[in-house]
Amino acid sequence: MVARCSGKDGYFPMVDSLFKSQESWAFVEDPMPKLSDVAKQGGFTQERFDQCVEDQDLFDKIVQVRKRANEEFKVNSTPSFFVNGKPLDHPDGIEDFEALLH
Repeated sequence: MVARCSGKDGYFPMVDSLFKSQESWAFVEDPMPKLSDVAKQGGFTQERFDQCVEDQDLFDKIVQVRKRANEEFKVNSTPSFFVNGKPLDHPDGIEDFEALLH
């Protein structure tokens, strides 16, 4: 949600920041203070962060996309790859991609 609230230009930098700092927030009992710290480094105020994480409409949209990906396309992990409309399960290397391209 924080990445989505970062806007078009801020989305990928925020995703990068969240992954780089994942150890500090993903495995703690209360991740919100650490997530807020990451968001603030990306230019959020506390008020903007609070509004973002409390946005039920945004939450519902993200859940809807996840649900569709799982139900229609059987996506159950990240990353997931599709080549020419076909899923590529657990690629071991570029060779697996190349095999589907020929």
